[in-house]
Amino acid sequence: MRILFDQAVYDLRNKGNVALLQMALRRIHNLWPEASLEVMTDAPHLLRLYCPEAFPVNVFSDPIWFENREKFEKIHRNVPPFAIRSLFEIREELQYRGISPNEIRNRMKSPRGEIGCSSNGEHSPVKQPNPDLYYSPDLEQALQGADMVVAAGGGYMVDTDKGTGYPVLQRLDRAKQMGKFTTMVGQGFGQIEDPGFRDLARKVLPKVDLIMVRENKFAVPFVESLGVPPERIFMSGDDAVELANETRNLSLGSDIGVSIRLAHYTDLRSNDLNRIRPVLHQAASRYGAHLVGVPTSCCGVESDQFQIGELLAGYSKVSHSWLRFESTLDLIKKVSRCRVMIAGAFHGAVFALAQGIPTIGLVKTDEYSIKFGGLVDQFGPGCQLLQLDDKQLPEKLADAIDTAWEVADRQRSEVLAAAEAQIQLGQTGYQKLYDLYQFHRQGMLSNKNEN
Repeated sequence: MRILFDQAVYDLRNKGNVALLQMALRRIHNLWPEASLEVMTDAPHLLRLYCPEAFPVNVFSDPIWFENREKFEKIHRNVPPFAIRSLFEIREELQYRGISPNEIRNRMKSPRGEIGCSSNGEHSPVKQPNPDLYYSPDLEQALQGADMVVAAGGGYMVDTDKGTGYPVLQRLDRAKQMGKFTTMVGQGFGQIEDPGFRDLARKVLPKVDLIMVRENKFAVPFVESLGVPPERIFMSGDDAVELANETRNLSLGSDIGVSIRLAHYTDLRSNDLNRIRPVLHQAASRYGAHLVGVPTSCCGVESDQFQIGELLAGYSKVSHSWLRFESTLDLIKKVSRCRVMIAGAFHGAVFALAQGIPTIGLVKTDEYSIKFGGLVDQFGPGCQLLQLDDKQLPEKLADAIDTAWEVADRQRSEVLAAAEAQIQLGQTGYQKLYDLYQFHRQGMLSNKNEN
C-alpha cells in the first residue's frame, strides 16, 4: 500500500506544520504498518531529519534533487543527523549575513529548494497559482501509484493562504478523478470568500472521503456550508496536541513562554511589540521567571526568532535559541519549562495547552480570532484571548498574566483533560479513516471482479 501526503507547505520551516505531519505519519503508520509513506516536499533532507520513516516526493516541476536519489540516500545512511542539521544552521546563517543562495548552493552543492524563504522583509502578494508548476514527473508518478492521498494538517484553507490551499484542492480533485481514496486531516478552516477559491472548495471538498477538522466552533458549520455531507466531517482536534502532551512534565514550570508571529495573516507589527514588551518584562521580574522564546517558524520575513528576540531584548533572564532546525520535540520541551504562555502564533499556544499550561492568545485579524477562538472553545478558561488593537491591552495583558499564574496549578487538571479528550477524538477519527478506506478497498475489488 502506498500513501501520499500533501503537506501544503513544503519547506518544513514551520514546527507547527512539522508536528502535524509527524503525528499524521505516526497515526497512519500504526494503522497500516506495512504501507509506504510518501511526502510531497521541496526540502528532502529536512524531511528525512524530521520524519525518517517517510520517502520524499518532489513537488515542483523543476527537477533538482529527485534525479539524484542514490546520492540522497547515501548521505542519510552515512552522515549523522546532527551533522546534517549543523550544516543547515551554518548555511542559513550565511544567507542571513548576505551571502546569496546561488553562492551557497555552489559552495555546498545541495538542493535549491532547501535554501529557504526570502528574508528581505517584504511579504509576497498571494497570486493565483500556476497548476503546471505543481506537477513534477516525480509527483505524477507518486499520484498514479498511490492508494490514498492525504492532505496533512494545517491552516491553509483560508483566503490569506489561497496560494497554498488552491493547489492542494487541485491535487485532491485530480486524485479523485483517478479513483483514489482521499482524506484531509488536522484541518483548520478559515474564511474563504475569494470567488475562485470558494468555487473550487465547493467542487472538491464534497468528494473528499473524510475531512478531519481541528475545532467545532467554526470549521464544522463552515465545511457543511460548502456542501460536504455531515457524515464526511469529523472533529478530531489538532494532531499536534498528542505530540506535545507526551512531553509534559509532572508539574508546571516556573517560566513565561513567548511565541509571536509577525506576518500578513496575523497583522502583528513592531508597534504591537512595543506595547507588549514592558508588560512581559515587568511580569517576569515580578515572578522571578525567565522569558522563554518559542519560535515555531523560521521562514524568512516570518521568522519568529527575530521578532521574539526583539520582544525579549533588555530583560536579564532570557532563554532564547537562535537555532532554526532543532527538532520539534526539543522545541516542545522548552515549552514544558513554562507556567504561562503568551502566544501570537497558533502552535505556540497548542504546544502549551496540550501540556496543561494556561495560555494568553494575542490576536488582531479575523483569521486568528477564529483560530484562537477554537482553542478557547476546546480548552475553556485555560486559554484567554486578548485583542491587540484594544486600547487597554497593556493593563488587560498584565491582569491576564497574573490570573493565569495564580490559577495555573488548580486549572492544570482541567486543561489536561481537555487535551486528552482531543487526543481520544483524534485516535477515533483515524480509526474511522481506516474503516472507510477498508470499505472503499472492498468496493474497488468488487468492481474489479465484476469487470
